[in-house]
Amino acid sequence: MSRSARIFKDMKKLTEKQMKLKKARAFLNKNFPLGWNLKWKDENEEVQKLAKIIKL
Repeated sequence: MSRSARIFKDMKKLTEKQMKLKKARAFLNKNFPLGWNLKWKDENEEVQKLAKIIKL
């Protein structure tokens, strides 16, 4: 694999991660407008997963 191909592959991974972050942030901002980054305890698994994604 050439160097440029490797860089492109890494960039693609990065953009996928950034897209996930954007979606997660948008979801949390919509559902927890009063500062979801506070350490709230929530039983909702999806929210906890998204919170973990954001704290990468």
